[in-house]
Amino acid sequence: MTDRPIEPRSDAGFQIQKTLEEAISTAIEKARSDAANHPTLGHPACRRPDDYYAQVALHRAFLIACGADVETNTGGDVKKASRILRLGGTMARAWQKEDAGSGGVKLPQNPGPSEDDLRNREELRRSADRLVRDTVIMALMEHVSKQDATFRGRIGAAIEARIPRDDSGSEQAELFSEFVRSSTRHLLGETR
Repeated sequence: MTDRPIEPRSDAGFQIQKTLEEAISTAIEKARSDAANHPTLGHPACRRPDDYYAQVALHRAFLIACGADVETNTGGDVKKASRILRLGGTMARAWQKEDAGSGGVKLPQNPGPSEDDLRNREELRRSADRLVRDTVIMALMEHVSKQDATFRGRIGAAIEARIPRDDSGSEQAELFSEFVRSSTRHLLGETR
């Protein structure tokens, strides 16, 4: 290994480090203050104070790094947050491998996607299916309408005829009817 001079940090890099250090210090002070005012944090069943401080400091640093609002825990760049979390998982697995040989602490194995992740993926899959189906239907609608100018009207009338009639005036029936009509206008390429 050759000795290469360490390049000085850029002003931006120095400012980022300074901002992160200040955020961590602020988070630790806030955590200490919160812990002092929270009667159950001293209970033996609760986390150790060091763990609590570390969690608050890391949470605050994460929010700042993602550009989120640290007071409301909202906003920020989702892609940046995902990259940071993936990097953290990669680092934890690397350290786990290093510790495995020395009998160190074992990290819990990744249990796989959570129920929320699975629900989100399923909803994303259904949305993708709808997008493809709608796009194909709209393209076919355009193609057929060029051949038969009455086609859109006939399709709209056929769909309207199939909407269940509910004279009770229930909100759900009215909402369903409006959804059908809105979807029909969308697929027929009509604007309102």
